[in-house]
Amino acid sequence: MLKPRLLAVLLCTTLPMMACNAEQNGDPAAPQAATAPAQPADETAAAAAPGPGDTPVTEQSADAAGSGTADAAEAAPQVEAAPYDGPVPVEGTHYVRIAQPVELAPTPGKIEVVEMFGYTCPHCAALEPVLDNWKADLPADVEFRYLPAAFGGYWVPYARAFFAAETLGLVDATHNA
Repeated sequence: MLKPRLLAVLLCTTLPMMACNAEQNGDPAAPQAATAPAQPADETAAAAAPGPGDTPVTEQSADAAGSGTADAAEAAPQVEAAPYDGPVPVEGTHYVRIAQPVELAPTPGKIEVVEMFGYTCPHCAALEPVLDNWKADLPADVEFRYLPAAFGGYWVPYARAFFAAETLGLVDATHNA
Protein backbone atom coordinates (compact mmCIF):
# COMPACT_ATOMS: atom_id res chain seq x y z
CA MET A 1 0.00 0.00 0.00
CA LEU A 2 2.88 2.36 0.74
CA LYS A 3 4.60 1.79 -2.61
CA PRO A 4 1.79 3.19 -4.81
CA ARG A 5 1.57 6.29 -2.60
CA LEU A 6 5.32 6.76 -2.71
CA LEU A 7 5.28 6.38 -6.49
CA ALA A 8 2.47 8.93 -6.79
CA VAL A 9 4.36 11.44 -4.63
CA LEU A 10 7.54 10.94 -6.62
CA LEU A 11 5.72 11.42 -9.92
CA CYS A 12 3.94 14.53 -8.68
CA THR A 13 7.22 16.11 -7.60
CA THR A 14 9.55 15.05 -10.41
CA LEU A 15 7.32 15.64 -13.43
CA PRO A 16 7.00 19.41 -12.86
CA MET A 17 10.77 19.65 -12.33
CA MET A 18 11.39 17.75 -15.56
CA ALA A 19 9.02 20.07 -17.41
CA CYS A 20 10.90 23.13 -16.13
CA ASN A 21 14.21 21.58 -17.06
CA ALA A 22 12.98 20.80 -20.59
CA GLU A 23 12.17 24.48 -21.19
CA GLN A 24 15.56 25.63 -19.91
CA ASN A 25 17.57 23.13 -21.94
CA GLY A 26 15.76 23.88 -25.16
CA ASP A 27 14.34 20.37 -25.45
CA PRO A 28 12.90 19.90 -28.97
CA ALA A 29 9.76 18.40 -27.42
CA ALA A 30 9.13 21.66 -25.52
CA PRO A 31 6.85 24.15 -27.26
CA GLN A 32 8.71 26.81 -29.21
CA ALA A 33 8.10 30.49 -28.43
CA ALA A 34 7.03 32.75 -31.26
CA THR A 35 9.91 34.79 -32.62
CA ALA A 36 9.61 38.55 -32.77
CA PRO A 37 10.72 40.53 -35.83
CA ALA A 38 14.26 41.88 -35.69
CA GLN A 39 14.70 45.31 -34.15
CA PRO A 40 17.09 48.01 -35.36
CA ALA A 41 20.44 48.04 -33.54
CA ASP A 42 19.76 51.19 -31.49
CA GLU A 43 16.43 49.85 -30.17
CA THR A 44 18.02 46.50 -29.35
CA ALA A 45 20.75 48.18 -27.30
CA ALA A 46 18.21 50.33 -25.47
CA ALA A 47 16.06 47.31 -24.67
CA ALA A 48 19.06 45.34 -23.40
CA ALA A 49 20.32 48.14 -21.14
CA PRO A 50 19.15 47.68 -17.56
CA GLY A 51 16.89 50.34 -16.12
CA PRO A 52 17.52 52.19 -12.85
CA GLY A 53 15.33 49.81 -10.82
CA ASP A 54 16.39 46.59 -12.52
CA THR A 55 18.14 43.95 -10.47
CA PRO A 56 19.16 40.48 -11.55
CA VAL A 57 16.61 37.75 -10.92
CA THR A 58 18.99 35.90 -8.61
CA GLU A 59 19.23 38.89 -6.26
CA GLN A 60 15.46 39.32 -6.16
CA SER A 61 14.97 35.62 -5.48
CA ALA A 62 17.54 35.64 -2.68
CA ASP A 63 15.98 38.72 -1.12
CA ALA A 64 12.48 37.27 -1.24
CA ALA A 65 13.57 33.84 -0.01
CA GLY A 66 15.45 35.22 2.96
CA SER A 67 12.63 37.31 4.35
CA GLY A 68 8.96 37.13 5.23
CA THR A 69 6.08 38.11 2.95
CA ALA A 70 5.88 41.66 4.28
CA ASP A 71 9.63 42.16 3.83
CA ALA A 72 9.44 40.82 0.27
CA ALA A 73 6.66 43.28 -0.57
CA GLU A 74 8.74 46.16 0.82
CA ALA A 75 11.88 44.98 -1.01
CA ALA A 76 10.10 44.76 -4.37
CA PRO A 77 11.14 47.61 -6.67
CA GLN A 78 8.48 50.28 -7.04
CA VAL A 79 7.74 51.04 -10.68
CA GLU A 80 6.53 54.51 -11.62
CA ALA A 81 3.33 54.29 -13.67
CA ALA A 82 3.46 55.94 -17.07
CA PRO A 83 0.87 58.64 -17.70
CA TYR A 84 -2.16 57.50 -19.66
CA ASP A 85 -1.90 58.60 -23.29
CA GLY A 86 -4.74 56.58 -24.83
CA PRO A 87 -8.15 57.72 -25.99
CA VAL A 88 -10.43 59.63 -23.63
CA PRO A 89 -12.69 57.16 -21.75
CA VAL A 90 -16.28 57.25 -22.99
CA GLU A 91 -19.20 56.80 -20.60
CA GLY A 92 -21.23 53.71 -21.50
CA THR A 93 -18.32 52.16 -23.43
CA HIS A 94 -15.37 52.22 -21.02
CA TYR A 95 -17.21 52.82 -17.77
CA VAL A 96 -20.72 53.11 -16.34
CA ARG A 97 -21.75 56.01 -14.13
CA ILE A 98 -23.41 54.79 -10.94
CA ALA A 99 -26.72 56.66 -10.63
CA GLN A 100 -27.06 56.38 -6.85
CA PRO A 101 -23.54 55.71 -5.48
CA VAL A 102 -23.34 54.30 -1.97
CA GLU A 103 -21.11 56.34 0.30
CA LEU A 104 -19.71 54.98 3.55
CA ALA A 105 -19.31 58.28 5.37
CA PRO A 106 -20.19 61.10 3.00
CA THR A 107 -18.56 64.46 3.53
CA PRO A 108 -20.08 67.26 1.44
CA GLY A 109 -17.71 68.51 -1.24
CA LYS A 110 -15.28 65.60 -0.86
CA ILE A 111 -14.53 62.64 -3.10
CA GLU A 112 -14.65 59.34 -1.23
CA VAL A 113 -12.24 56.58 -2.27
CA VAL A 114 -12.88 53.20 -0.61
CA GLU A 115 -10.50 50.24 -0.65
CA MET A 116 -12.21 46.92 -0.02
CA PHE A 117 -9.51 44.65 1.33
CA GLY A 118 -8.85 41.45 3.24
CA TYR A 119 -6.05 40.99 5.74
CA THR A 120 -5.50 37.44 4.45
CA CYS A 121 -5.41 38.46 0.77
CA PRO A 122 -1.87 38.43 -0.68
CA HIS A 123 -2.90 40.82 -3.46
CA CYS A 124 -4.18 43.35 -0.94
CA ALA A 125 -0.93 43.03 1.02
CA ALA A 126 1.13 43.59 -2.14
CA LEU A 127 -0.91 46.68 -3.03
CA GLU A 128 -0.64 48.25 0.43
CA PRO A 129 2.81 49.93 -0.05
CA VAL A 130 1.58 51.44 -3.32
CA LEU A 131 -1.58 52.72 -1.63
CA ASP A 132 0.42 54.19 1.25
CA ASN A 133 2.50 56.22 -1.22
CA TRP A 134 -0.62 57.23 -3.15
CA LYS A 135 -2.50 58.29 0.00
CA ALA A 136 0.36 60.59 1.00
CA ASP A 137 -0.20 62.69 -2.14
CA LEU A 138 -4.01 62.89 -2.12
CA PRO A 139 -5.55 66.31 -2.73
CA ALA A 140 -7.48 67.94 0.11
CA ASP A 141 -10.87 67.16 -1.45
CA VAL A 142 -10.29 63.36 -1.41
CA GLU A 143 -10.97 61.11 1.58
CA PHE A 144 -9.60 57.56 1.62
CA ARG A 145 -11.39 54.87 3.62
CA TYR A 146 -10.91 51.16 4.24
CA LEU A 147 -13.71 48.61 4.02
CA PRO A 148 -12.82 45.06 5.09
CA ALA A 149 -14.23 42.30 2.91
CA ALA A 150 -16.21 39.78 4.96
CA PHE A 151 -16.74 37.08 2.34
CA GLY A 152 -17.52 34.49 5.00
CA GLY A 153 -15.45 31.85 6.72
CA TYR A 154 -12.06 33.02 7.92
CA TRP A 155 -12.59 36.54 6.44
CA VAL A 156 -15.20 37.47 9.08
CA PRO A 157 -12.98 37.54 12.22
CA TYR A 158 -10.48 39.76 10.41
CA ALA A 159 -13.24 42.16 9.35
CA ARG A 160 -14.46 42.27 12.96
CA ALA A 161 -10.91 42.98 14.13
CA PHE A 162 -10.73 45.92 11.73
CA PHE A 163 -14.00 47.36 13.02
CA ALA A 164 -12.81 46.90 16.62
CA ALA A 165 -9.57 48.73 15.80
CA GLU A 166 -11.56 51.46 14.05
CA THR A 167 -13.82 51.89 17.08
CA LEU A 168 -10.79 52.14 19.37
CA GLY A 169 -8.99 54.55 17.01
CA LEU A 170 -6.17 52.08 16.36
CA VAL A 171 -6.48 51.51 12.59
CA ASP A 172 -3.41 53.61 11.77
CA ALA A 173 -1.33 51.69 14.32
CA THR A 174 -2.61 48.20 13.44
CA HIS A 175 -3.54 48.16 9.75
CA ASN A 176 -0.02 47.61 8.36
CA ALA A 177 1.30 45.70 11.38
